[in-house]
Amino acid sequence: MSAPTSCTWTSGTGPESFRGVGGSGRGGSRGPLTWAGSARQAMLSSRDHDDDVSLAEACRKLNEVIGLKGMSRYFKQIVKSARANGTAGPTEDHTDDFLGCLNIPVREVPVAGADRWFKLEPRSSASRVQGDCHLVLRLITTQRDTIMSQRGRFGFLSYLLLLSRVLRFEHRVEEPNSSSWHGELSGPGTTILCLHGAQSNLSPLQLAVLHWQVSSRHHQTRTLDYGYLLGLLEDMQAHWEEAPLLPQEQEESLADSFSAFSEFGLRLLRQLRDYFPATNSTAVYRLELLLKCLDKLQLFQPSFEICPFETELNMDIAAALKRGNREWYDRLLSAKSPRELVRIQAALVVPGPQRLAGLVELADVIYEDLQACYGIYASLFHGILKVDFFTLTFRQLERLVAEEAWVLTEELSPKMTLQVASGLFELYLTLADIQHFWSYIPGRDSRSLALAGIHTPFLPAVKLWLQVLRDQSKWRLQGAVDVDTLEPVDASSRHSSSAATASLCFSHIQELWVRLAWPDPAQAQGLGTQLSQDLCEAALFYTELLRKKVDAQPGAAGEAVSEPMVADIRKYVQHISLSPDSIQNDEAVAPLMKYLDEKLALLNASLVKENLSRVLEALWELLLQAILQALGANSDVSADFYGRFHFTLEALVSFFHAEGQGLPLESLRDGSYKRLEEELRLHKCSTRECIEQFYLDKLKQPGPQRLAGLVELADVIYEDLQACYGIYASLFHGILKVDFFTLTFRQLERLVAEEAWVLTEELSPKMTLQVASGLFELYLTLADIQHFWSYIPGRDSRSLALAGIHTPFLPAVKLWLQVLRDQSKWRLQGAVDVDTLEPVDASSRHSSSAATASLCFSHIQELWVRLAWPDPAQAQGLGTQLSQDLCEAALFYTELLRKKVDAQPGAAGEAVSEPLCVVLNNVELVRRASGQALRGLAWPEGALGLEGVLPRPLLSCIQALEEDLHREAHTVTAHLTSKMVADIRKYVQHISLSPDSIQNDEAVAPLMKYLDEKLALLNASLVKENLSRVLEALWELLLQAILQALGANSDVSADFYGRFHFTLEALVSFFHAEGQGLPLESLRDGSYKRLEEELRLHKCSTRECIEQFYLDKLKQRSLEQNRFGRLSVRCHYEAAEQRLAVEVLHAADLLPLDANGLSDPFVIVELGPPHLFPLVRSQRTQVKARTLHPVFDELFHFSVPAEACRHRGACVLFTVMDHDWLSTNDFAGEAALSLGSVNGIARPQVGAGSRAGQPITLHLRRPRAQVRSALRMLEGRTNKEAQEFVKKLKELEKCMEADP
Repeated sequence: MSAPTSCTWTSGTGPESFRGVGGSGRGGSRGPLTWAGSARQAMLSSRDHDDDVSLAEACRKLNEVIGLKGMSRYFKQIVKSARANGTAGPTEDHTDDFLGCLNIPVREVPVAGADRWFKLEPRSSASRVQGDCHLVLRLITTQRDTIMSQRGRFGFLSYLLLLSRVLRFEHRVEEPNSSSWHGELSGPGTTILCLHGAQSNLSPLQLAVLHWQVSSRHHQTRTLDYGYLLGLLEDMQAHWEEAPLLPQEQEESLADSFSAFSEFGLRLLRQLRDYFPATNSTAVYRLELLLKCLDKLQLFQPSFEICPFETELNMDIAAALKRGNREWYDRLLSAKSPRELVRIQAALVVPGPQRLAGLVELADVIYEDLQACYGIYASLFHGILKVDFFTLTFRQLERLVAEEAWVLTEELSPKMTLQVASGLFELYLTLADIQHFWSYIPGRDSRSLALAGIHTPFLPAVKLWLQVLRDQSKWRLQGAVDVDTLEPVDASSRHSSSAATASLCFSHIQELWVRLAWPDPAQAQGLGTQLSQDLCEAALFYTELLRKKVDAQPGAAGEAVSEPMVADIRKYVQHISLSPDSIQNDEAVAPLMKYLDEKLALLNASLVKENLSRVLEALWELLLQAILQALGANSDVSADFYGRFHFTLEALVSFFHAEGQGLPLESLRDGSYKRLEEELRLHKCSTRECIEQFYLDKLKQPGPQRLAGLVELADVIYEDLQACYGIYASLFHGILKVDFFTLTFRQLERLVAEEAWVLTEELSPKMTLQVASGLFELYLTLADIQHFWSYIPGRDSRSLALAGIHTPFLPAVKLWLQVLRDQSKWRLQGAVDVDTLEPVDASSRHSSSAATASLCFSHIQELWVRLAWPDPAQAQGLGTQLSQDLCEAALFYTELLRKKVDAQPGAAGEAVSEPLCVVLNNVELVRRASGQALRGLAWPEGALGLEGVLPRPLLSCIQALEEDLHREAHTVTAHLTSKMVADIRKYVQHISLSPDSIQNDEAVAPLMKYLDEKLALLNASLVKENLSRVLEALWELLLQAILQALGANSDVSADFYGRFHFTLEALVSFFHAEGQGLPLESLRDGSYKRLEEELRLHKCSTRECIEQFYLDKLKQRSLEQNRFGRLSVRCHYEAAEQRLAVEVLHAADLLPLDANGLSDPFVIVELGPPHLFPLVRSQRTQVKARTLHPVFDELFHFSVPAEACRHRGACVLFTVMDHDWLSTNDFAGEAALSLGSVNGIARPQVGAGSRAGQPITLHLRRPRAQVRSALRMLEGRTNKEAQEFVKKLKELEKCMEADP
């Protein structure tokens, strides 16, 4: 290339400044300065420009001179102007002042150029230079490569290929195995690229785009640092904002690079956990930079005419994450809990217990992954891309693991073992932890979780595991106690190692319960109760182990702290009692006090505060008992003896109180202390004072002790009044006319009433079970005493002293009724336990427990009659409670019987179980006995009550018990007859398989013989009522067995159905037994009618069955009136035209089948059966929009002969439909009208006025709820006519909705 060797360029001038701004200076316009071709050095000099002014103007500036420096410049300006003769003219080259110069070798200029400040240099050693110059230097080649231009290739494509080669080479040489390379190129590589870019005249935006394209593509094969890629995107974004113009081809190429990079990023995000593990902070940072790169890509999307993304990138990222979650889960599932293993072209099913262990591991991994998602990934995705990564991951993984858990729990439920239960419990805990993440989802909606309700199948496993936990806790405690040395763990502790283990064990149980967090309250109550009981049992078990261990250890000789101290205490107390009166009291007590002081000092150092208090209380009681024994062992001693012990007692009180640091005075002066103090006080009293104290104690006797005596007193008074009335009264009245009974009754009744009132008032606040029983017994006796009032002739209106005495007894009676209920249950439980389920004797058919139950109920009824509670309102409450308790006891007894008989092994081949018969008889006896007892519990209902009518609550209770016991009897009956099901089916099958050649009676004979034998046994074992129940159950079993046999056989001869018809009649005769068995009305009802209908229809042809179907429709006309609405029609037959006229008038009260609460009804009119009217098509009315009361008024004609209309099943069928535009029409109801009743067919028309006839109102119904035998019969037939008819009905049923 040829170029001039030198060039001179002058910049602009910056006026009057120490910071000159030229064309390339800071803040000025940046005009180019160019050296061409072979120039080897760039030389720049900086000068101070001086303007040319006139002499006069220079003199005028004298006033602007400031300082000496300004003066020199002023005179310089004067000289310059004088040389120019005082006129302004062109300046000379040497007139400007030199400020500095720069000498820059061209070879030292970097290829990429330079943009920096250069320090000015002096021209010679005498020059004074200071300051810097800001230059921007670039090397530019302006002549293009003609060969490349001739190839017709775009410059950016060549640069792209060149950059790609350089980048691959530099990365391979510099850091072949590193993912942190920032794209730094060597000097030669940078030179080549800069020269090529300049030669190709590429803009900064194009260069930024090319560097991004090459680096992003290279990154997909050799990983680069994401920070470098992000920097490229930011650089490209900055240039794009300045000049967002690219050639179309390069813009398309850039869009392709964006798509390729986003797809690559999505592939990485699909394997997020592999490429960016949460445990690796470096990988997480790389993920953050990748997400920022993807976010930058979204910023360019609106700038492209050709959009590189088919959908929003956020949606693609969410889809990739979901797909990655599923692939990650599938890999985990196949690795940890596969359902099948593929081995040599065969799939082996993995057993449930083996999969369970893997599923536990899988759930743990998912929980840890969700923790990482919530703690690390979620904030990155949401903060950068606004993608809710945690929510989509949680929903997806929670649903997947829930599906696997539901399947596995269902499979393992029948295989519950200890190992399975442990695994399921561990699995449930992890699933519960996973569920807790649900609360972290912001703005969560009401959609239920897939894990909702997952606790239900885990309940058996949790219950079993709680038992395991109980046993493990005990083993753990046993092991801890075995290795325990019963020494403190350290100097700061006073407990041994086993106590720490026990505390940790109980804490672990509590933490497990908190983590379990069982959601069902009722089930949680049961589990919590069981767990708390087990924890209490474990605590007591631990204390028992400790006691056994310490008992087994030999104690040190004389070591009183670890052995009972009774012997030592007694020894010192005996020392006090044997001390002579000559020594002082404090000297006698000193040895005991010293002993206690030493031992309690040891105890204080060894025990915690609570245990020290317990030991002090025990020692205090030992001391009191020892002193009492010493007093009892010494008699005829001096008063000083008792005074010494009184001194000892007070000294001990002071010692154990320890000025408030020991036991409180209230506990010290209570209990045995009071007795001891009383003993010491009485020993100081005289004989008369002791006698007076005896009577004072009598008066202070507690109420419960007096209650027993008052009961005995009342019994004696009752017996005495009986004797007075039966013996003494007649003597005194007959001889002396003295009413001995009246005066005796009034006196004794008043006296005993006074005592009863006082005692009940005293005992009311102290109501206990023992007190309630005594008060109840007392009240019964007082009530018996009150009954004598009715024997007094001419009794006046003066009230009894016992009147109203029932009021204070009410709480005791209520409590005693609870006792009676529990006693009754215990009595019944004991009776059933010893019952052998055999008849009591030959004349009875019930066992011993039934007699006990009947006696128990009779006793309850007798107690109620004797109670005779006078207050009607209170009597209703007591009677209601007692009747409910009696019903509960009766049901409790039947439940005990059922459990007992279920636990007994049955004899092989025994179709009639004698224990079951006895149980059935027991239930019947209890039913009668309980009903009789309940009727005896009637209470007075006041003035409004009717005599002889049971109170309503009692009547309801009786009816409920009757229903429950009848149900229980039917359950036992079903259990009894279930043993005969197999035999009955066998004999019925024998009948169905018998050839037509044998007679019907021969085919039925085995069944009849079997029934005769079994019913003979039942007749001998059951009472009449139960025999009827069993006969009814057997009759139903036989009918069902025959129906099953008919359903299992198709395409058989008519003789087959005739034989079963013969069997049916034979069985009716057998079970009726000439009036001794079941009544004919019950035999020929229910399933019998269905079976008879089946047999009759099996003999009919297809058309006869179709006719029967329509006859059934006509019979339904009166059912379900007004439920589905009404339809008014009018029909008549026109004999002259031989056509049937059907007029649809209106409908009312139709069902609302649309969302707006209305319907769009229309009516389909058709004639049936189809074979009677083969050429007649159905017709329909217009649709009436948005109404439930449509008016149609439409007339339809059907050309049919009158003979066809008179046929037995001929009818016109009206079907009301709701019209829907976007879906199938809805069925609203139908009605049928027999053509035989239509005017003109049933009777000839008379005159034109009666031609139309009167309107007929038909009630719509839904036949879907009615299952008809004719339709079932047609469904089982294979001929074309039957199948087409059934198909048409099925299509209609698709339009029908469920009955509202």
